[in-house]
Amino acid sequence: MKNLLIATDFSPNATHAAKYGYHLARQMHTGVFLCHAMTIPAEMPQAGFVSLTDTELDGLMQDSRAALLELQQELAHQGGGAGFQPKVTQVMSAGTVTAVIQAQLLKHPAELVILGTHADSALGTFLLGDHGLQLRECLDQPILLVPPSAKTAAVKRIAFASDFSAPDQDIKAISSLIVIAEKTGAALLLTHIYNDQNHSADFLQWTKHLLLELIERSDYDQIDYMVVEDREVERGLEVLIRREKIDLLAMVHHEHAFIYELLHKSHSQEMSGQTPVPLLIFKAG
Repeated sequence: MKNLLIATDFSPNATHAAKYGYHLARQMHTGVFLCHAMTIPAEMPQAGFVSLTDTELDGLMQDSRAALLELQQELAHQGGGAGFQPKVTQVMSAGTVTAVIQAQLLKHPAELVILGTHADSALGTFLLGDHGLQLRECLDQPILLVPPSAKTAAVKRIAFASDFSAPDQDIKAISSLIVIAEKTGAALLLTHIYNDQNHSADFLQWTKHLLLELIERSDYDQIDYMVVEDREVERGLEVLIRREKIDLLAMVHHEHAFIYELLHKSHSQEMSGQTPVPLLIFKAG
């Protein structure tokens, strides 16, 4: 893992996510692509027949470059000059967030995409927030969604949560997550979340052996395994984060897992607790 791409629209939440991402880059010793999708009113369907002169367009581009430079300087100041200082490259183009990120990743390869989200309470609502859902469908890179309440601090404990209904995809994601854990020096907790109505005793035993074998084969010595039983997935995840002092939660987005249910179920009954840690979403496949 050599580079992180941090998307920003210069909003407070996006700036907070950029600070979190920069801090993570310092911890992982990677470079940073600071990416902005410049919105051109004439290219927005809801804008009607708005047209910009060349002077106005140049003004927008200059404003965006100035804002990127200001943010870059703010990130560098956050580092304080001590320790590893990531190389920050500003990247910018006009278009939708998804299109710009896709295009910039072709020019500036990065192994992880980071963006802020406005959702900050129920886990299901958080997963649906902002551009995260669309990006998860389009990008092969894992996406780190950073809520406003996430603390800008070293990642010390990472949890991977799954019901392991698609073990091959989960194992592939875990392999990538081990690289992140090694780069940060964080402990990695592989968590099997289930309810007894959907999982047989034989399946639970099979999953346990699978994960223990994976841990044994890994060269990383800070991996552990645990089981969480709860009828409400959101509640089980929130308990996991709180009880195990998790700094970052990782999951795979595939249609057979509980994360798919979280994304497509009704959110009229939200959990009361908050999800204050960033979520790392791996694409299935």
